[in-house]
Amino acid sequence: MLGGVLQPGDEVILTIPQENREWGYNPFPDGTKAKFVRFSEMDYGWANQFGREPGIYENDSWAYFQLENGKQVCEYCGRAEMVDKEECLRRDAAMRDHRGHFIHNGKKLRDLPETRFIEGDVVTSPSLLEHCSGFQDGEAIIAQVNYKDIGKFCTDGVTPIGLYSISPEPRSWTQHVPHRDEVQLTLVHRGNVWKYRHGEDIVWKDDEEQAEFYNQLGLTTEIRNPSTDMYLWTKEEAVQALKDGIGDCICVGNGFFGSGPHTSVKRFNDRELGERIRKQTLVGFEVTA
Repeated sequence: MLGGVLQPGDEVILTIPQENREWGYNPFPDGTKAKFVRFSEMDYGWANQFGREPGIYENDSWAYFQLENGKQVCEYCGRAEMVDKEECLRRDAAMRDHRGHFIHNGKKLRDLPETRFIEGDVVTSPSLLEHCSGFQDGEAIIAQVNYKDIGKFCTDGVTPIGLYSISPEPRSWTQHVPHRDEVQLTLVHRGNVWKYRHGEDIVWKDDEEQAEFYNQLGLTTEIRNPSTDMYLWTKEEAVQALKDGIGDCICVGNGFFGSGPHTSVKRFNDRELGERIRKQTLVGFEVTA
C-alpha cells in the first residue's frame, strides 16, 4: 500500500494503466519521474464517518507529485512506484501489525469547518414546500454535508456548489440541494447527531433506533471472523459469534458486481446497549442467548 508509506521528497516513477489511456487519460508518458509532495484531502463528517473523529484528513490514496518540469499533478498512489524499493519495503513492514494487516490511517489535518447545518438536522424552505415531492410537511433531513465543495464553484465559475444533500427520512434516498435553494434553507430543529455531539439528552423510540444511530456514528467495532481472520462471515458463523458473545449484531449488505450479500458482525462500544441488541438479535434467529 504505497500511499501509506510515502514521505515528502520521495522519488517515484509514474505509470498510467493502458485502459485509462485508451479512454483518453494521458497526463504524461509512462516512466515519468516525480517527487511526492503531499497527500490530497478527504473529510469525515459528523456522521457516517466509520468511527473516525470528524475532521479533514489526509487521503493517502491520492497524492500530489511534482514532475521534473515543475508541474504538480494529483494522481492515484497505485500508479506510483518508489525508486528506493528497499526503503519502501522497510516502511511497509513497519506499518503492519503482528498479523500482517496494514495499520496506517491518514492523519487528521484539522477540524471540520463550521456549517449552518450538520447531518440529521431537520430543515425546510419555500422550494421544498412548493416544488419538491416526497418531503412530508415540506421538511427534510440533512443527509450529507459536502465539506470538500466549500469555496468551489459550478462550471460557470460564479455559482457556488451546494453543500447539502437531503432526505425525506433516515436511510432514504438523497437529493442534492443546489445553491439557489440552499440559501433558502432554514432550521426546523436540531437532529440527534447535533444533540449527541453537544451532550444533550436524546429520547429513543426503541433500542433499534439507538443502535442504528450508534452504527451511523461509527460507535461500533467490526469483528474479524476468528476462523479466517477476515471480516467475512457465513450466517451460521455470525449467529454463533453472537451466541459466544463475540459480537452484538449481524449486518447484511449487497456485495460488489453481483457477488451476493456480504455478512458482517459488529460489537457496540456501549456494552449495555450491545447486550440488549445481542439478545434481541438471537431471539430473531430463534436462539436463546
